Amino acid sequence: MSASPAVEEAAAKGAADKGAIALSTLCLLHCLGLPLLIALLPWMAWVAPWEARIHAALLILVLPLSLWALARGCARHGHWAVAGVGVVALAALLLALLLEDWAPAMALPLTVLGSLALVASHVCNLRLGARCAPLPDGHA
Repeated sequence: MSASPAVEEAAAKGAADKGAIALSTLCLLHCLGLPLLIALLPWMAWVAPWEARIHAALLILVLPLSLWALARGCARHGHWAVAGVGVVALAALLLALLLEDWAPAMALPLTVLGSLALVASHVCNLRLGARCAPLPDGHA
């Protein structure tokens, strides 16, 4: 079964990579901005108990989208190291989520590094994909 032309066109233009970049950036902004908000606005302290749930929800969105976009892009351009960096970045984000309760001092640096590495892998995926010839009609 073939994907609709709109899905194929969006995928060909890197929509999945761009979406994954946006979600990773959102996660990074959340991780860096939330401590600042809590420090500046004590009335925002009610957010702290939801921290792990917010990270988990973002990761649930980022994980499948990133894996799909990186696999699809690497299949096109053949530079699988880009996917390797993305997988390591996703592993760092998963580890950070697991460490939030036991080692919170490690969770923030892992989340920031994982998010930056994931964004970098998607940017590389987009740039390498842009150098490839367009996919023939009917290929997702």
